[in-house]
Amino acid sequence: MTRPGSEPSTRPTSKNLGENVVRIEAEALRALADRLAGPMAGDFERAVELLYCCAGRIVVTGMGKSGLIARKIAATLTSTGSPALFFILRKPYTGTSEWWSAGRRGCALGQW
Repeated sequence: MTRPGSEPSTRPTSKNLGENVVRIEAEALRALADRLAGPMAGDFERAVELLYCCAGRIVVTGMGKSGLIARKIAATLTSTGSPALFFILRKPYTGTSEWWSAGRRGCALGQW
């Protein structure tokens, strides 16, 4: 992209940048699919089964960036018909045991 009256730039165009981002993301998805089909297959199937069979709400939590992702996961689960809530760990709650009642499943996100 050049501005009127300026010399052509050697920078990549917006089209090239966008294409590169899509290719990087596509490769990451291919790598994830390979892991899900291979070493992660059993763990992934078990996690999905636990969430699918949850009789109560799915409680999702995390701190920092993991918390932002956890909020989005809880919202996605809720919007697709699986009752979920985001639990803020850093805030003290009275009656916290009610959040973790029978039939609920928890999902804690973080950096390992």
